[in-house]
Amino acid sequence: TTIMVGTPPTASIKASPTAGAAPMKVLFDGSESSDPDGSIVSYRWDFGDGGSANGPQAEHTYHSNATYTAKLTVKDNDGLEASEAIEIEVSTGPIARISASPKHGEAPLRVNFNANNSKPAKSGGTLVKFEWDFGDGSYGEGKSVNHTYTKTGAFTATLIVVDSKGQGDSASKAINVYAK
Repeated sequence: TTIMVGTPPTASIKASPTAGAAPMKVLFDGSESSDPDGSIVSYRWDFGDGGSANGPQAEHTYHSNATYTAKLTVKDNDGLEASEAIEIEVSTGPIARISASPKHGEAPLRVNFNANNSKPAKSGGTLVKFEWDFGDGSYGEGKSVNHTYTKTGAFTATLIVVDSKGQGDSASKAINVYAK
């Protein structure tokens, strides 16, 4: 019988990007993984599509549309292991991305929304429609819009993008409006 004594390590994953079109190259970083009573001696990556790698950092290219679960397993000098997983979404359709400024504040709150980081499908085409639902019963159109929230509350602003091939995607952003 083997008895292991010690505190297990902690696995920590960062990945960039976590969503995009195939073929999509992803940089994985597990270097923030730690062991409170020793050191990490091995890093084992399983990318969820049959691919694998070793080391604190890895690079992997996804070639097919799917949502993958990438997993990092770290082992410490006592032989104890820990794992962490992250989802990677690969799609050939357009990708909606929202930025909002500010994301919270006192009513009335004027928020600038833009979809500048949204991307058309990898297979070509252009984004032709940007529709906004501000979550308070108001709607708008355009790549960059301003909206003023007059009521307090937690709102979910949603962007829908459609490309020239009729494919669409959506993204949401939380906006919190509070009283003075």
